[in-house]
Amino acid sequence: MTRSVLAVAALVLLALVGVWATWGMYDLASIYGDPTGSELALFSTFGMPLLIAVTLLLGAAAGAVALSRGRMRRPVTVAAAVIVGISMVGIVVASHYGVEDKRADTARPSRVTTT
Repeated sequence: MTRSVLAVAALVLLALVGVWATWGMYDLASIYGDPTGSELALFSTFGMPLLIAVTLLLGAAAGAVALSRGRMRRPVTVAAAVIVGISMVGIVVASHYGVEDKRADTARPSRVTTT
């Protein structure tokens, strides 16, 4: 029973890491993204934070699966795989929308006031 509760807690931690990684990628893209380049160029520029996020995701998923026993093993494994997959898709989509927001911000003409 205790291991099942810990496995579910590890799944919650996994989901929080996925949200954090997605939100972080959006912030990186909207602040440091190249508005004239590709959305995927950001992954080569910020490869180390992305690698850390993916490592944390996979570590939390492995921890959740390792904590589960018996009948809980299969549902926890499926849930961990789904959360990691959604997080990976979320990171790519967040990068796209972050660069799009950067393009929209840089496309606005600056307001010049004359006196």
